[in-house]
Amino acid sequence: MDTLVGATFSAQRRSLDHLVLNLVIDLVTATRSWELDEAVFDRLYLRLQQGLAQDTVRFIDFVPLLGFTASTSLAGEELVGQVVLRPMTDRELSHAVPRAAVPIDGYVATTAHQISRFYQWCLAVEHSHPLRTGHVDTPPLGPPMPVFGHVTPSLLAALRLVCGGSATTSRALRTRHSDDLAPGEGSSALLSPVGTTDLDRPTTLAGQELLAQIRTPTGSSTIPPPAPTGR
Repeated sequence: MDTLVGATFSAQRRSLDHLVLNLVIDLVTATRSWELDEAVFDRLYLRLQQGLAQDTVRFIDFVPLLGFTASTSLAGEELVGQVVLRPMTDRELSHAVPRAAVPIDGYVATTAHQISRFYQWCLAVEHSHPLRTGHVDTPPLGPPMPVFGHVTPSLLAALRLVCGGSATTSRALRTRHSDDLAPGEGSSALLSPVGTTDLDRPTTLAGQELLAQIRTPTGSSTIPPPAPTGR
């Protein structure tokens, strides 16, 4: 408590007041009231206890797909190795927009944006690392971002070959897993060039048969486990 907590290559300060504040926010959000609901409090407090006992830190690496959409029944399908095809969460979109990884169609309000349905899917991988606490004089480099960067070109080529269209990939982002204890709001982005796409020719993945064809040319690729980073 009141020290740096995270992976060796990426840590944030964990303070008692921050944990208490997050517990209160989660409680009010869950109950939509300032009245204490003991059942909800017990559930959230148990989650806090389990989070404090964690010995690993989880990260999500994701690459937005631009000019792409798919059937909702395919959300969460594994393409190759550990790479999953799915829509981005609201939290992930909130990280992607200010880093110019996802175009904005328009503004509903100052803090509310319109995002085309052709900009809402991504390729994603979850990876974990041992948790460490305290100061590290010279933090090591983290794993490459994204950890599946070596298979991204072949996956994109397979999507366009099988489904047609003009889908492309945007810049990669990395964020803490939203289910981890007090993951914070920060994220990292690889400031690489963003490909162009034509929304008059979107890439559409419509079913399991096409998905099986996409897996075929990339099926021999695997995602190597992240290099050990120590405690």
